[in-house]
Amino acid sequence: MSLIQFKFDMSHLNYHHLKYFYLTAKHGTIIEASKLLHVTPQTVSSQIAALETQLQKKVFERQGKRLKLNAVGETVFHYAKSIFATGDDLLLAVAAMEQAKKQTFVIGSTDAVPKMLVYKLFSPMIEDVSNAHFVFREGGFDVLLTELALGRVDLILADKAVMAGAKVKARSILLGESSLGFFASPQRVTQIRSDFPRSLNNVPMLLPGDRNSLRPLLMEWLQEHNVVPNVIAEFDDSATLKLFGLHDSGIFCAPLCIRDELEQQYNVALVKQIDLQESFYVTTTGNQDKSAMDKLKRLAAAILG
Repeated sequence: MSLIQFKFDMSHLNYHHLKYFYLTAKHGTIIEASKLLHVTPQTVSSQIAALETQLQKKVFERQGKRLKLNAVGETVFHYAKSIFATGDDLLLAVAAMEQAKKQTFVIGSTDAVPKMLVYKLFSPMIEDVSNAHFVFREGGFDVLLTELALGRVDLILADKAVMAGAKVKARSILLGESSLGFFASPQRVTQIRSDFPRSLNNVPMLLPGDRNSLRPLLMEWLQEHNVVPNVIAEFDDSATLKLFGLHDSGIFCAPLCIRDELEQQYNVALVKQIDLQESFYVTTTGNQDKSAMDKLKRLAAAILG
């Protein structure tokens, strides 16, 4: 074959042949390569044979049941490894370009906000906005305010508003309020309902931690109704509190906006609604997209009323 003909063949290098060779060389046997490629060993053998025909050189020597690269094979493997690594880099680079086109929204929420409420508020937005990337973070309100001021968080969902005169330039909007109720395991409900709220006396109770804005309101309500609770645990994180309620550790108070999810997922039942409401606020710097904020308000109005 002439040099001109040889160059012509090389200009049409079949990368499928090269891929089959590369995986066989990397894993030592045609059978292993065929498993990775989801083809028969015969297909792998034929592809390697086609590569050898094009190169006019053998690339393997048989050593028992395994194939060993010869000198030509070592050279081909070196280039194949570089080629496919470059291909992987190309895919990552293109993926990064697509990701860079997406607008990132960082949502902060405090421990006191029910996870289900976060989901109900933001899942429709995630589904509707295809060119956005959402990041959800959780932390204390003051910590999240600092993150907001530094531009690391776009908005905060919390059970409290930013205080007037705060050092951070931010404003809070009331998203809505949810009535509250006591929940308990089904085996406790009938007994507690019968003489509510006096029946709450000495009943094992799970309370929100003192960082939760609901805590002082709830304690005041208990005092007004002459209830002396048997507090067995306090929780900063509302999800952890509900898990203990799921396992019948005690009665607990929660917003009715997530009643259906509580009863279905935690196997608890509503004992009684009480005359208290929990407020939920969104805090921003005021620079957020107006259409996104309007949609969040509409969703909150539908969920919280």
